[in-house]
Amino acid sequence: MSALRKKILKLSKDTYLKEKLGGKQVFLSERQTRIIEYIQSIGYLQNQMFGEVADDVSEDTILRDLTDLMEKGIVKKVGKTKASRYVMV
Repeated sequence: MSALRKKILKLSKDTYLKEKLGGKQVFLSERQTRIIEYIQSIGYLQNQMFGEVADDVSEDTILRDLTDLMEKGIVKKVGKTKASRYVMV
């Protein structure tokens, strides 16, 4: 994928999020952005997939990022324990 196409895709995702959140600006870390991009491309994220998103950090770090995204109203948790999925709101 060309660099220009990647940039356009990222901007369209950012615009989608901004509209979904009522136009307010939300600050996300690079990891949180990768989580959102992964969920948008696959449709969901499960604990077993954390390594595909960020293999350089612990599962607890990803869970903290997901908790922050849930508090911001971007992601919601479906299910409980290890079988839970995280999906876009």
